[in-house]
Amino acid sequence: MLMAPYSGVIYAEMGMEYAILGFIVVVIGGMGSFSGSLLAAILVGLAGSFMAYYVPVLSLAVNMILMAIVLIFRPQGLFAMRKERTS
Repeated sequence: MLMAPYSGVIYAEMGMEYAILGFIVVVIGGMGSFSGSLLAAILVGLAGSFMAYYVPVLSLAVNMILMAIVLIFRPQGLFAMRKERTS
């Protein structure tokens, strides 16, 4: 309802783009890591803004690629700590 005056139209998928960006931030930052999510939010916001300025079609794709790179090299997130196994 807060987005309705800004967009001018009410429809079912109004917040889906923001939900996708929120999911990307949590995946990049690490589940349960506030500092990782804060850094990831800044990184996702800047990457999306710069790409939207230069190549608007790829602004969401650059965030997906960034998430894929983080998942490949550091699946637990940027600042998430791995739990040690107790044998």
